[in-house]
Amino acid sequence: MKKLIWLIAHEPQHLFVRTAKAFSKKLAELTNGDFEIEMLTDAEYREKYSPGFQEKTDLFPHLKQNKVQMSQTQVHRFAPWDVNYRVFDMPFLFRDHDHATKVFEGEIGQSFGHRLAKVSGMRGLAFTYSGGFRLIGSNKPIESVNELAGLRVRVNGNPVNFDFINQLGAQALPMYTSGYDNIVDGQLDAAETTYIRFLGKHVLETSHNLFLTTIVVNDTFWSSLSETEQLAFNEAAVESARLERQWSIDDAAEFNKNCVANGVTITKISEEQKTQLQNASLPVYEKWEQYFHPGLIESIRQVH
Repeated sequence: MKKLIWLIAHEPQHLFVRTAKAFSKKLAELTNGDFEIEMLTDAEYREKYSPGFQEKTDLFPHLKQNKVQMSQTQVHRFAPWDVNYRVFDMPFLFRDHDHATKVFEGEIGQSFGHRLAKVSGMRGLAFTYSGGFRLIGSNKPIESVNELAGLRVRVNGNPVNFDFINQLGAQALPMYTSGYDNIVDGQLDAAETTYIRFLGKHVLETSHNLFLTTIVVNDTFWSSLSETEQLAFNEAAVESARLERQWSIDDAAEFNKNCVANGVTITKISEEQKTQLQNASLPVYEKWEQYFHPGLIESIRQVH
C-alpha cells in the first residue's frame, strides 16, 4: 500500500476535511484501496512531523519537498509561479456556477494544472470553492453598494481584490479578525467573504466573484505513479471537486433559508447596482489584462 499525506491547509478546516475524505473514498474505489491517505490539520502535522511548521510560510516548501504530497488552498497563492492564477478573482468573470464548472473542467482549467507543474514542482488537479460567490458582510446594515464608500473592508491577498474594493470607494485591508469575519473589535467595517464563513449580522449579496481553491499534488510523487494511477487520481480529484462545489452551493442556500432565524439580514443588490459594480470593475480589467496570458479573459468568457 502506498501512503501519502494530505495537509488540511485552509479554514474553515471541516470544509476541506470533507473534500479530502471524498477524494480518498473515490480513490479507494478506483485503485482497490492501494493508497492510504493520512489527512492532517496543520496542528496535527506539527505535532506528528514538523514542530515548527507554519502553514502560511511552510505549506509550499513542504509540498515542493514532497514532505506533504497533497493539499488544497486558495488559487491566488500560486501567483508567484503563475500570475494567471490571479485571473479567477476578476469581478464578474463567471456568469454562473455552470459557466465556472465548464471553465474548471475544460481545457482552460486543465492547462493551469499542467503549467503549474512545469514551474513549481506542484501540480493542480481540480478547482474547488471556498464558499462560492463572494458577498460583503458586516455587523452594521449595508443596503446599497453606495454605502461601501469609506468603509474598511477585509479582502484576501490577491491584489485584484484590493483594486476592485478600492474602486468602490472603500479601503481594502488584508486583515483577519478573530473568528474570521466576526467583526467585533472595530478594526474593520466589513469583509469580502462567503456565506459559509460569515459570522456577522448583515449581508450585501453582491456575488461579484468566486472564492476559489484548488487541489494540488507534489509533482515528484505524481511522476512516481503509473499512468493508470494518475488517471485514478485525476478522476477522484474531479469528482470530489464537483461534490465540494455543490456542497458550497448547498451551504449558501441553507444560510439564506435560516438567515431570519439566525438574526441575519440579507440585502440582494438590484440590477442597477450590479451594473454599477460592473462599471467599477472596468479599470481593474484595464490594469490586469496585460499581466495575464493574451486572450485568457476573453477565452474564459467565451466558454459555453
